[in-house]
Amino acid sequence: MVKARPKTKRAARGYTWEDVEVLAYKAEGAVPFRGVTRQVLFRDPHLAAEWRYFEVAPGGIPPWSATSTPTR
Repeated sequence: MVKARPKTKRAARGYTWEDVEVLAYKAEGAVPFRGVTRQVLFRDPHLAAEWRYFEVAPGGIPPWSATSTPTR
């Protein structure tokens, strides 16, 4: 049996990839994130793994700052 190769995802403009949806990261609920998007570049249920790309817009609140105390 020949194993199928994973489809290669080509880079597109603006830090996106072909055939990869740009999703809002935890946009619903009481989570204090804002201006964060994610793209799932690789997913394999046999490995129980995903490779994701996150982007924080100017003025956005990423997960690591929403749960920690800011330092000055």
